[in-house]
Amino acid sequence: MCATFPQSSAELLLYTGKDLDGVLEPSTEDVLAWLADRFNNVALAEGCQKRTIQASSAKL
Repeated sequence: MCATFPQSSAELLLYTGKDLDGVLEPSTEDVLAWLADRFNNVALAEGCQKRTIQASSAKL
């Protein structure tokens, strides 16, 4: 995504070891923070950002 659209205001978060079904729980905090920033008019970073997050494999 970032290679195709490097100037977009996008952030790609990759959660290691997680597939579509397993990413919901570890990504919740990031999603809620992103939503809060949008409601509070926090500016997005310029350019495409990519982060790899070490997702815990522990079951809660």
